[in-house]
Amino acid sequence: MGLSASTKAAKGSVWVYGRTVAVQLLNFAAIVVLARELDVADFGIVALASVAISFISTIASQGVNQYIIYDSAEGHGERSKAAFWLNLTISLVALGCGFLLAPQMGEFFGEPELPLLIMALLLRLPFDACTHISDAVLHKQLRFRSIAIRDTILQAAAALLSIYMATSGYGVWSLIVPSLLMAPLQTLVAYVVSGWRPGWNPGLQFWPRIWAFSSHVMGSTFTTFLISEGDTIVVGKLIGSAQLGIYNMAWRTSNLVSRNIVNVANALFLPLLSAASSNRDQLIVILLRILKLISAITFPALIALFVLADDFINVVYGEKWDEAVLPLRVLILYAIRYSVGSPLGPALKALGRPDLIFKLGLATVPVYFIAVWMGSFYGIVGVAVGVTVVRTVVGYVTFKLVADLLRVSISQLMLPLRSSLYAALLMGGVLSASGIALDNFMPGYSVEKLFLMIVIGFIVYMALIRSVFTDIASELSIVSQKILGSRSHIVDRMLNIRH
Repeated sequence: MGLSASTKAAKGSVWVYGRTVAVQLLNFAAIVVLARELDVADFGIVALASVAISFISTIASQGVNQYIIYDSAEGHGERSKAAFWLNLTISLVALGCGFLLAPQMGEFFGEPELPLLIMALLLRLPFDACTHISDAVLHKQLRFRSIAIRDTILQAAAALLSIYMATSGYGVWSLIVPSLLMAPLQTLVAYVVSGWRPGWNPGLQFWPRIWAFSSHVMGSTFTTFLISEGDTIVVGKLIGSAQLGIYNMAWRTSNLVSRNIVNVANALFLPLLSAASSNRDQLIVILLRILKLISAITFPALIALFVLADDFINVVYGEKWDEAVLPLRVLILYAIRYSVGSPLGPALKALGRPDLIFKLGLATVPVYFIAVWMGSFYGIVGVAVGVTVVRTVVGYVTFKLVADLLRVSISQLMLPLRSSLYAALLMGGVLSASGIALDNFMPGYSVEKLFLMIVIGFIVYMALIRSVFTDIASELSIVSQKILGSRSHIVDRMLNIRH
């Protein structure tokens, strides 16, 4: 990967990550309002509907768009057009199947409202299929800015509409209607901004070639879906929608940091890793730097959230969500591993081995469901423990697979994580002690206390990377130079970096 490519990707990451932060802040604000306005069970019902849609959209839209990013051979332009028509065809078939299955899903979970919610969300599929292909073309070209601006505006509108509907008494539909209305607008803007057109030739002769790659990605995504949503299925079926609402809130909160990083990672890392796939040494260097950067951001944030879980849940969402604190802490342990595992999937795809993700997922599914089922006997905390144990083990195996393909040791692959982990744990220890001390002066839960604790955590972590774990500061400085150019001296002063 040349300097121009890495710099372009770094500058693109400003738009991708900036857009992600902006959108997630708005979405988070919407969830805070919804958490206070809606019943706990409403979140459970919507979680079940989302599972059904995820199941169908996994088949409908995943894989083909990633083929476009991966395909760099001569004639890829025509194959991209064929991929559009293949993806749209799959989504329409999935839409029809979803309408047929929706009543059965409602009966299975014992939720009479569920079929109508599923049918409403299914209407997104054709629009999403069209949008994903256009976005894949832009991602391949590392043109992130247009996507970032579009999605920021539309998702901000969706978040504001959710807040309005919740405060106006629309109940569970406050979580459904906004995203449904934004889907066609997203598609329209995608094709206006990108300038890319699929043409009218379906390119049937290319479908087998596209399917050969995409089917592996779809398979791996499907098994990932079963693992990702197996806990929701089990809790919804065996424990009920009210407890599922509590569990879903714990899950959402544990992923405030890690999922955002993963979304950005998947958008940025696959093109970069694909470009370096023919040079093993270069690929190793890129992957190690990615792991170091991700851990430097996610580890302190997640450790702080672990320590502040009680205050965060009660202050932000309200006392009715207090039962989510313990499962949240358990799930954060998994989220720490998940965040640094985010570039491993793109690495396997860049190496042309998406089949390994599928095979590992296939082997994991039965073990995962057994663990979640056994955990359900101990409520949502037991489910969280089952999820964390199985997914953490699978994460270790994934690290081992990537290490073997790159012909390095797993300890070498994990070495970039060490400094960030130590710094985050030390920060967490100081934060915990500070919380105990503050309880004597500021008992109970309050916005002021939560804010003060967050500031303390930030100051402690910055002090550690400025004075002890300087390798973290150096890596952050390098990234800031690529993104900010001459203005990076501001970041360097914060990090105590002298050139």
